[in-house]
Amino acid sequence: MKRLLGIFILFALLASPLLSFAQGCAEPSSEEGVNLFGFFQPQFDYNLYDAPESNFGFNRARIGVMGNIPYDFSYYMVLETSPFKKGDPYLMDAFITYGRFANAKVSMGSFKAPFSLELTQACSGLHTINRSKVVSQLASPDRDMGMMLLGGNDTTLFRYAVAIMNGTGLLVHDDNLFKDIIGRVICQPADFVKFGGSFKYGKAVPAMDGAEPDTRFRFGGEIQLDWKGFHVQGEYIFGKDIGSYTTGGGCGEELEVHEGTVERDGMYVMAL
Repeated sequence: MKRLLGIFILFALLASPLLSFAQGCAEPSSEEGVNLFGFFQPQFDYNLYDAPESNFGFNRARIGVMGNIPYDFSYYMVLETSPFKKGDPYLMDAFITYGRFANAKVSMGSFKAPFSLELTQACSGLHTINRSKVVSQLASPDRDMGMMLLGGNDTTLFRYAVAIMNGTGLLVHDDNLFKDIIGRVICQPADFVKFGGSFKYGKAVPAMDGAEPDTRFRFGGEIQLDWKGFHVQGEYIFGKDIGSYTTGGGCGEELEVHEGTVERDGMYVMAL
């Protein structure tokens, strides 16, 4: 692990800045060869609640490779190496994109779900060290396996992304036939404003024997304003889960399984 982190830090220092794009944090800077990139974010935590503690660590420590393949294909792969995440290094993003048509690219592999403004922002472009609670709780899982159709960029009126994904989360085997349908559309009528919406619909194997499949639905709206150095962004997310859900399991309680409907929503507004 120490050797791996040492190699990663060396590569991160040598990597040049790269532009962000839909699924990942960067895009290939040349038409040929392998592009190596990486970054790390050291941080200090001071906790006054429950068991007081302080800790130096890495919020993110990632290294990746990407490049173009003749003809019209590109690849992207990233490892998370921070020991404060899951302990051992693990694969985060790994996908191949067919990009012959600018407004209709196809990607397949492991990548971010096309849902929510803040979720799809590259971690290097976040305005806070962590994403907001409403996004981390209602937009999860943030990464999944699947196939996505996407198109548009910052110069077009509309951008879109539609994906069919396992719905089980990052590199988790899907043991049923259900899939999640996820999509996001962004409209930019002027240089200083963007607004859009996201949706997610999926089913899962119920926790209760003999019950109907669990259904989950998410809807989100977003807006961004940029005017003479002043930035405002905000979004609203609504979530509805129908089927079985679990409660309890803390302080010696047994885990209980119930059946019904759970609705949650939330929003955030950020001005800089």
